[in-house]
Amino acid sequence: MTNRTTQIIGAAAMLAALLLPDPALGQARRFEAFGESLLEVNNETDPSAELFSDPSDHALLVLSRRLRSAFALTVEDAGLYRIARSGVQVEDEGVTAVVPDSVSPSRVGTYAFVDSVAAFAAEGLSVRIVPKPPLSGEVPISHLLTHSPEYRHRRDRYLPSEEAIHDLASYGEMTEVVVLFAVSSPPCGVWVPRLMKVFQAAGNPVFSIRYLSADTPDHPALRRFGVNTLPAILLLHGGDELGRIEQAPRATLEEEIVAILKGED
Repeated sequence: MTNRTTQIIGAAAMLAALLLPDPALGQARRFEAFGESLLEVNNETDPSAELFSDPSDHALLVLSRRLRSAFALTVEDAGLYRIARSGVQVEDEGVTAVVPDSVSPSRVGTYAFVDSVAAFAAEGLSVRIVPKPPLSGEVPISHLLTHSPEYRHRRDRYLPSEEAIHDLASYGEMTEVVVLFAVSSPPCGVWVPRLMKVFQAAGNPVFSIRYLSADTPDHPALRRFGVNTLPAILLLHGGDELGRIEQAPRATLEEEIVAILKGED
């Protein structure tokens, strides 16, 4: 598991205090998608699982279709807290999870943290949070979706603009789309699944999409394409760049892609 994961599980803060409602705050707890680990249930990777951390990296929230409840891992007491699944709101195609301040977690046990793996028992199941294997260089989409199944959930949830999809479906020139990303990057977790859905919906064979995992700051692909922020989506004709989108589009992703292809960007 990465150092960041270890810090999340092993930070010195009292996570129970962060998760339990505070009447003085009067606001919901927001968690961001966490892409560096996988969930195993009964020693099998759970493709339905989604992991979230709070912005200060003081809490880890676990959602899974195989678990009736959501669970949070605390630090001070190595405690495991259950949260009613109906009390967790997943937003932004799975990029954000919100726990309203009216929802109170209940302590149901403890977890173990050994060799960078967090393990606990819940609802009669054995659950482990394990590090994802390294992902670097060009990655087939099928491998990426296996490596990071949360991308599949977010792809399937996204509803692109019908007008933009029509434009992409009828586009006639061979175009290479180069996508540089890192699964540990929250913005990549937003935009890469949406890009997958856009080209899946367009279903146009003129588009050749390459996914390049630039998992280190000095990755050679970043230098090769002159990229400073991730994700970066480059559109090329015959090796010549038509345009790019870095980190986030100004409009919807599909609308900005269409604008680049039409020379309007």
